[in-house]
Amino acid sequence: MLRRPDDPLPQMKRTIVVSMLQETGHLNPTFKLMRELAARGHAVRYFALPDLASRIEEQGFFVEPWFPDLFPKGFAEHDRELGRLAFRRRVTARFLEVSERLLAGRDVAAWLAANRPDLLLVDVNEPRMSLLAAKLALPSVLVNTSLPQTWDPGVPPIRSGRKFEPGALGRLKAGTEWVAFTAKRRASAELASLVGARPPYDAVRRLAPRFGVTASDLDTRTTYMPQPRGRTELVLCPEAFDFPRPATTSRYYVASVDLERREGPLDFVPDERPLVFCSLGTQVYRPEDTPRFLRTLVEVFAAHLEWRLLLSIVRHPAPDVLGPLPPNVTLVRGAPQLAVLRKARAMITHGGLGSIKECVLLGVPMLVVPLDIDQPGNAARVEYHGVGIRADVRRSTHQSLADALGRLLTGACDEPIRKLRTAFQSVENSARGADLVERILEQGTGP
Repeated sequence: MLRRPDDPLPQMKRTIVVSMLQETGHLNPTFKLMRELAARGHAVRYFALPDLASRIEEQGFFVEPWFPDLFPKGFAEHDRELGRLAFRRRVTARFLEVSERLLAGRDVAAWLAANRPDLLLVDVNEPRMSLLAAKLALPSVLVNTSLPQTWDPGVPPIRSGRKFEPGALGRLKAGTEWVAFTAKRRASAELASLVGARPPYDAVRRLAPRFGVTASDLDTRTTYMPQPRGRTELVLCPEAFDFPRPATTSRYYVASVDLERREGPLDFVPDERPLVFCSLGTQVYRPEDTPRFLRTLVEVFAAHLEWRLLLSIVRHPAPDVLGPLPPNVTLVRGAPQLAVLRKARAMITHGGLGSIKECVLLGVPMLVVPLDIDQPGNAARVEYHGVGIRADVRRSTHQSLADALGRLLTGACDEPIRKLRTAFQSVENSARGADLVERILEQGTGP
């Protein structure tokens, strides 16, 4: 058991290693917690791809390489040129190669065995590192940059856009959703395996015994990856945003939004018109649908010159796909999101949890256009709390988008977002996460 928060802590300086899923959206939420721990005198290191190393170093942390020969700089751009099946096979091949190297004690595993950090913080979506921690008898804690992914009665899978319903009927509907989701995923895994593209979550279940982890120690009733049982889990999101769910003794909701995160300059000058910021994230989802949606959005602003749009496109359609832009639409290839949100009146987002949390903390209502993964579940929670409006990337029309934006810009969600913002601030202004990690360090909690 952890000590009470008011118990005194010894002075210490320990080494903490962070192993997250190698994506920007999984790194950003960790920076606030890691910066607090570094400020307390602990050494913090990240495993990172060459493409992400500079971003982490800019935040003041050290980087250890994450299989640079398998993931050389620019590999993601090259992979996007592959066909869908070839891409999935490439993902499978790399996943299995990394797994075999970890099992053989090479690369990252060799570094951990030689340096034996005091604590390993592991993304729930990188379960091989949790299995490796068990194999090496290294203390570890799970880090969840989404919302809880394990089954809970009455709460639909995070990939589901189903709204929360209380009572027996709601639990029945949520349970049915879990059954359908699990069956579909199992069938998908079997079909993919036939063409050499076995999904990572299925591979982890098969690999676990080779790390010395039994089936009873692995929870497979999850949305994404199998999750080791009994580990302390830090959820990097205020609990107030989630649907009501049963409490557990090992799950803690902690601060994660670093409003002082270092970003590039804002090369954009707003005017007196209400500013809408649109960003559909750094990953490409639904490429067959997003161009039409963005063209429709541009048409809406062409008809509403009293509004202004800053449209940030990273890997989504090239400018020529959008057609001529009206004078109140500015297109950029990426933008410093925190700086923009401080000037925006509303945001159009794909529903990534990081963007949602930043919008809530900065008081910016949202039009959420979920594309994939946990975004439908996040959008359902935005609606549940009344802090935004959900749109459909396929079915949105000129009129539906104009009506939704009109509601946001005239204050329809202002009061709910003020209420949720207060709940977020109480978490974000606390040091609960850093205190928990230090108590785990003090007690040497093992895997």
